[in-house]
Amino acid sequence: MSINKEVKSYVSPTLHPGNITGMKNYSDETQGFVDHAAEALSECYQSVAAVIEARKKIRLDDSRTDRAKVIQTAELADKYSERARKKAELSWQRLTDGINYTEKELTKPVEEYAGIGNVATEIRAHLKNMKQGERMKFLSEALDKGDERTIKSALGAPGYLSGMGEPEHTPCVRIDVALTF
Repeated sequence: MSINKEVKSYVSPTLHPGNITGMKNYSDETQGFVDHAAEALSECYQSVAAVIEARKKIRLDDSRTDRAKVIQTAELADKYSERARKKAELSWQRLTDGINYTEKELTKPVEEYAGIGNVATEIRAHLKNMKQGERMKFLSEALDKGDERTIKSALGAPGYLSGMGEPEHTPCVRIDVALTF
């Protein structure tokens, strides 16, 4: 089923995919991360609507007993429910896998980033040639700008490679590690 944005007053609004697609930061950039969840909600929403509509039609069938009408509706609901459950579980797994991957990436030690190529070596050489005050100002500005490459190149390697002594390097590493989490 594709995402249907039609609103039906007889279906709970909590199942509407607009709860995801209408979020403040939902955009083309974020869509790929949660589109499967919107599709799962849409599946649930459309399934409930289909069962409700079918139940209305079944009730009008005078050739069946009330008991037969209930059974037919229940069988139809079971089919829709199973399809929606599978889609929701798949979406839940994809969301969980994405979260686990992101957490894993964010908790990698800073040292892994110190060897990001020749640029890291050049950044450390540049810092080593600066005076202590200039170096700290440069690193503070890089941190404010969100320049992870500079911060991780400087702080992911031993301080002496960037011209920093122990008192200068150790507090910076603690700050960088705290910001990573």
